[in-house]
Amino acid sequence: MFEIKIDDKAVMSMLDRMAATAHNMSPVMSMIAQELERQTEKNFASEGRPKWLGLKPSTIAMRTKRGTWPGMMLQVSAGGLSSSIGSSHDAMSATVGSNKKYAAMQQLGGVTSPRSMIPNKVIAARPFLPIDAQGNLQAEASENILGLVGDYLRRVAG
Repeated sequence: MFEIKIDDKAVMSMLDRMAATAHNMSPVMSMIAQELERQTEKNFASEGRPKWLGLKPSTIAMRTKRGTWPGMMLQVSAGGLSSSIGSSHDAMSATVGSNKKYAAMQQLGGVTSPRSMIPNKVIAARPFLPIDAQGNLQAEASENILGLVGDYLRRVAG
């Protein structure tokens, strides 16, 4: 599994305040993990927010031959990337991700290994997680998480 740390200053500031106030942050971390997973599902459904680059003609031809084109990007098989998304949490963190070996390549882009199925090919980044390579949350994810944390702080602060 690969990891991108969130560096959203507003979210981190609110989480720091919450940690100073609340003793058990597991309930809110569970809500954050669920929200990250929901935002990831929205990214798959929309084929990116912002939209992912289109497929190369060679990929379209290969998928047409297999009978998976037209179709959704990154959602070719029932056991593929979109169905591998899961979330977890503990008292101090919330995580969303995939156990697929190629997940990082799809999220960040890059060049395939010389020993891969498609050797030495440039793969465009198609960020499916609601965070960019610098750790910034997508605006909707950030707003929703800030709302969840704010609501939780109001409940625990009484």
